[in-house]
Amino acid sequence: MRSAKRADELQQAVEKLCPASRHTRLKQYCATGWVERHDSVFVFRELYQPLIEVLCANHEISLINQITSDQFLVSAVLASKILGVTKGLSESLQAQQSDLFAAVHEITSVIDTLRE
Repeated sequence: MRSAKRADELQQAVEKLCPASRHTRLKQYCATGWVERHDSVFVFRELYQPLIEVLCANHEISLINQITSDQFLVSAVLASKILGVTKGLSESLQAQQSDLFAAVHEITSVIDTLRE
């Protein structure tokens, strides 16, 4: 009941603060799916402000302090930027019909981009 209530509160906060968002719920971090890992970080960043509002409304001070710390915010932004560069590669490598030569080229492109 409590988690369903919080999910509803998050959905309402998203509609209020991010009406253009395609997401209204956080995605569970997937231990095995590379692309799903990328998506969970992207959705977290997209829903960050509504999430903070819901946590504040529910007096979740400890969690708020953790996810608003400078260290957490820098890590989240960096992870999102790096995953943004590597998502295409992850999709290629996770595809059933992978082309080895295209994957090697994409790996090289990702490395070059990260070096910049």
